[in-house]
Amino acid sequence: MKQQCRTGVASIVAAFLMCLSVSSLEATPPVPVETVTGCVKDGKLSVQALERFKRERPLKINPCANIPFDATGTEGKQIRVKGGIDLYNGAFVCPVDVVVIGDCTPGICNPEWPCDSSPCGKADPDSVAVPPDFEITYVSGPLHADWGGRVTISVKANGRVTEKEQARPAQRGSRPEENITTYTMSQGGVKRLYAEVTACRFFELKDRYWNQSIRDGGSRYLKIVAGGRTHEVTTYYYIVNRFNRVATLLNDLCSPAKAASLKVKAERPRMIPEEEAEEIVWNLPEVKAIAERMKGKAANPFAMITGYPDPEAKPGEQSAAYEVYVGENHGTHTVRAMTFIVDAYGGKVSVYDEVADRVIPIEQYRKQVQK
Repeated sequence: MKQQCRTGVASIVAAFLMCLSVSSLEATPPVPVETVTGCVKDGKLSVQALERFKRERPLKINPCANIPFDATGTEGKQIRVKGGIDLYNGAFVCPVDVVVIGDCTPGICNPEWPCDSSPCGKADPDSVAVPPDFEITYVSGPLHADWGGRVTISVKANGRVTEKEQARPAQRGSRPEENITTYTMSQGGVKRLYAEVTACRFFELKDRYWNQSIRDGGSRYLKIVAGGRTHEVTTYYYIVNRFNRVATLLNDLCSPAKAASLKVKAERPRMIPEEEAEEIVWNLPEVKAIAERMKGKAANPFAMITGYPDPEAKPGEQSAAYEVYVGENHGTHTVRAMTFIVDAYGGKVSVYDEVADRVIPIEQYRKQVQK
């Protein structure tokens, strides 16, 4: 439950500590509270001092609920500020006691990190046409799979987004567990993204920007396919302005699209699981008759899901269905007897009519068989 940051009578310290527990900031306690000096760029703070935080990647500034933070006035400025340093989520939480020291040094994002500050051009979505093969994949997280926390976001030209978040680190003999979310970005968003890729001349970037002074930690990766070309760029504690512009816009477009999609999904009826779809098919009189005819024979009745519903499909849409193959299992091969379509929301069954090459309600199929 969200807690409010207290101001007024409560001391600033109490307010600050309360802010660090606000769930919307996605902080992972315990979060150390420090006064640091750093440069603000694109809403992120590159810590220059204290020494022990120097080599961390820029931290996204997450203001607390009732303590204002002047994002516009601090952009491009070197500041001294007190806040919570949430390295797990890459965030600087609830900044207070902000003092502007001066402008950020041009071309230097963090004294301990190399930096390519070459700028992007002006992005104009109205002047670009998104190639049909356009696809962008962004990966961020630790270099070691057993550390956990890796996030992968892929966006295709049609706006389909797949986001994978590593829920449990890889362990010996098993792959890491992942939470997979699919949603849709608007075509306007896809055009903005492609326009940014073009304006930032992404295909001119080097394949790798590696800070040799740091031997461990995390990395960020972008792969873009467009117009028959593919380019991959990895950054490792190396600030690349053009890379960051593309990655930041990607995250800024995906966050609201994901939130809207999750809200819509929460309002939809529940999709039946695949086990329930299979049970519906096994209980059909037609399938029971097939199983009965095969008693005492070498072959066994066989059913398998060969098509799954689109997680984004709405009730009533053709893609909101399971396809179930029913037939005979002869050990070395299977023979198809019937193909059923099970609605993923209501469990209603249809049959694929091979002769007419169409899907018909099972009631219509039964009438045809009776004739």
